[in-house]
Amino acid sequence: MAPDLIQETIVRLLNAAGFGHSISPTEVAQELKPGNEWNTLMPAVRRAAVGMALEGRLVIYDSIDEAQSVYEEMAA
Repeated sequence: MAPDLIQETIVRLLNAAGFGHSISPTEVAQELKPGNEWNTLMPAVRRAAVGMALEGRLVIYDSIDEAQSVYEEMAA
């Protein structure tokens, strides 16, 4: 799947979640590939999110309590 499409989906889901809220990589993968095979997109979703974080477009948090990465849009 094209990285641009994954990044666009991340941005769209973050905008829908609203300021101060986060989304999970699972949500992004399930949005892009509904059904039972969404997990095949997880590496690509994580790569896209890391690229966006390196560009300063979002922050990635790793929640130790929940053992799940979540993404939160950086304040403008």
